[in-house]
Amino acid sequence: TEYSGDYYIKWYKDGLGNYWADWTEPDRDGDGIVDDPYQLDGSSGHKDYFPLAESDIPIPEISLWMMIPILLLAMAFLLHRRK
Repeated sequence: TEYSGDYYIKWYKDGLGNYWADWTEPDRDGDGIVDDPYQLDGSSGHKDYFPLAESDIPIPEISLWMMIPILLLAMAFLLHRRK
């Protein structure tokens, strides 16, 4: 927790920080936490001292062939609503 003026900012909970897509290494000890703190943008000087090396939210891969039926259904729905 860091003090900023009149309030406290908490960048992490229970020793776990946030996932930053542009800050995923080094994790030399393999504990899932990047070894170097993540410097937040701006002039505040705040850091995430426990940035996660991997996102805990899986990002599904969607192929073009999977997108075609979804787009067709969306277009049919929109056309039906216009009537």
